Amino acid sequence: MNAYRKTDSEPLKTDPEPNGRGVVLTFSEEDGTGKFGGHTYVNSVGGNYQKSDSCGLGDFTIFSTFATEVYESSEWSRNALNPLRGKVTYGRTEEKLYIYHNKTLVVMVFSKAK
Repeated sequence: MNAYRKTDSEPLKTDPEPNGRGVVLTFSEEDGTGKFGGHTYVNSVGGNYQKSDSCGLGDFTIFSTFATEVYESSEWSRNALNPLRGKVTYGRTEEKLYIYHNKTLVVMVFSKAK
């Protein structure tokens, strides 16, 4: 996760440890099934998702989410866990994935792995 914002009135906050452990998620699709997995600073996270067939900003529902439940001392990592449950909206460019929770109030920005 490169950037995060809790409300649409605040600026994007960038990763305080861009070369550190941070929040890393990998999304994949195989035979129509979406999966994600990765980690926050101290927890492992993962689950499944299903995309909608809508145009424009896409919707997907995250279900079967799992996360180890060690307390996150890093606010950065704590912010990443809650939006990874339920229905979210996403947008993407060739290099970035944007995940929106509660319409556009919460946004997480991820970069494509190189």
